[in-house]
Amino acid sequence: MAVNDLGVPVFAAKIEYLRKLMTRSGVSVGFLLVPAALTMALKSHPAFNPLISLSFLVAVSAAAWWGGAGAGILASCATIPVLTLAATGGKSFLPPHIDLLGIAIFCFISVLVSRVATNRKRIEQLLRSANEQLENRVFERTSELRQAHAELVSREEQFRTLANAIPHLCWMADGSGSAVWCNDRWTAYTGITLDQLQNSGWTAAHAEEVLPGVMKRWQASLAAGEPFEMEFPLRDCGGGFRWFLTRVLPVRDSDGRAVRWLGTATDIDELRRSREALLESEARFRAMADAAPVMIWVSAVDKTFTWFNKPWLDFTGFTIDQELRAQWSEGIHPDDRGRCLEMYAHNFDMRTEYIAEYRCRHRDGRWRWVLNRGVPRYGASGDFLGYIGSCIDIHERKEMEEDLRRANGDLQQFAYSASHDLQEPIRTAAIYSQLLEKVYGSKLNGKAQTFLGYIIAAARRMEKLVDDLLLYTQASDLEAAPLEAISANKALQQALENLSITVNEAGAQITSDPLPMVNISNVHLLQLFQNLVGNSIKYRENGPVRIHVSARQENAYWLFSVQDNGIGIDPAYKERIFGIFKRLHTNDRYSGTGIGLAICLRIVERYHGRIWVESELGKGATFIFAIPV
Repeated sequence: MAVNDLGVPVFAAKIEYLRKLMTRSGVSVGFLLVPAALTMALKSHPAFNPLISLSFLVAVSAAAWWGGAGAGILASCATIPVLTLAATGGKSFLPPHIDLLGIAIFCFISVLVSRVATNRKRIEQLLRSANEQLENRVFERTSELRQAHAELVSREEQFRTLANAIPHLCWMADGSGSAVWCNDRWTAYTGITLDQLQNSGWTAAHAEEVLPGVMKRWQASLAAGEPFEMEFPLRDCGGGFRWFLTRVLPVRDSDGRAVRWLGTATDIDELRRSREALLESEARFRAMADAAPVMIWVSAVDKTFTWFNKPWLDFTGFTIDQELRAQWSEGIHPDDRGRCLEMYAHNFDMRTEYIAEYRCRHRDGRWRWVLNRGVPRYGASGDFLGYIGSCIDIHERKEMEEDLRRANGDLQQFAYSASHDLQEPIRTAAIYSQLLEKVYGSKLNGKAQTFLGYIIAAARRMEKLVDDLLLYTQASDLEAAPLEAISANKALQQALENLSITVNEAGAQITSDPLPMVNISNVHLLQLFQNLVGNSIKYRENGPVRIHVSARQENAYWLFSVQDNGIGIDPAYKERIFGIFKRLHTNDRYSGTGIGLAICLRIVERYHGRIWVESELGKGATFIFAIPV
């Protein structure tokens, strides 16, 4: 508090002190007026002097007792001589030899009584102050207890509200395990009240076959003072059972003794059923996977493998524990290992499907070719969980392909020789037919000229047919056209440059979306674009030709499409058109050998892809081919 704040209270205290002092002094003087009046009345009777002295002694004592050391002594000392002189006319009413002694006695008695009175008043003041402090402390403590009680009641009500609101069955027991409280959900579910619960009525909520095990575990927890946790079914008020997870925790005092037990029972019936269904589903999956004629593996989100089926273990000769501890890449042929690891890591990071062929060590120690396909798997909430994949032993197929490759090599050598041997007489026939037309054409009649034209056209068509057959035999030769990552945009531009004369003559408008990088031979992709765009230009209507080329990724494949507004194809013939020499139109209307789409099919199948057409007559056609990413 500031000095200015103390000024007024201090001044008021001084005024109050002066008021009390004047009051005590006045009362003290009043006490002395009684013997003074008695002196005035009996001054002519000396016999009453002892009575007067006694009255003065009593008055002085009363004044000192009432007024205290200050006012009592002051009043006594001032009044005695004055009243004595006033009563005797200037002479003392006491005998002369005791005037001074009487005054001294009065003053001594006054001082003695004043000190006693002062001490009494001080003690009374201290007692009053102590009593006031005690009353204040009792009041404060009572207020604190009342507030604490109110808070305790409020918290208890909050606890009860919370305990009744949570979706659990809750109860409380004392240190011996006897129930002292349960929430409303317990009573509503089991139908067992608190009174029944206290008398071991909780056992009625348990199935007979489960109760002994529960009792044994609960008694062990009580004896050890350790938490209790167990899953078991509880009977509802209708007699049915649901599974609950029960947890009981001890509440300990300062000495570590369990003085309370807090228990909760959580309904896990649906969770348990789901878990059982999941276990059943997992067991069914494992049984199916073990019975499948393919090797199956599962990996986690950290790229490590977590499971292999029985055919995989039969192939490698390892146990599941050995496979999980080992590095899967150790079983891959050293020449294929780097490529496989790089592809696996890349597709795993991109969350894309992949297909790979590599050599894997068989349990007999030999290397065998396998076809591995990995697919990303996701949970119900869309979270990435890892990969699941399958491996197929394709060693026999690879050996057959090798044999077929050798046979194709022999066939190509024969085709080269045959084409050369065929082209020479065809070229000779064409040249001499042209010379015959040039030299003797004017001398031939109309029918002879027509026949000669047939011979020249047939020779040219035969020459084109031999060239296309040679291209068809080369379409699946990957060794002649090695696999490489190329730009599909550049391949399309090169194909359009090769078709520039045809494009200009038809006035075709060819557009394309941005095309991706693909792992395919540039020669083969060029042939695909050139044949498909050339077909779209060839089989056109009389109006302007519009062709659009696009690509999109779907799973582990790039899907390329060539869409036109041409004459279209009857859906009944959408498979036939990919056969060799299969044509839907006569040569006099649309020229060709019927080998172009067969070459496309042969190329796409060589890359384990596919090609198809979506079309209707008069509504254009869209040719789509898919090749692995």
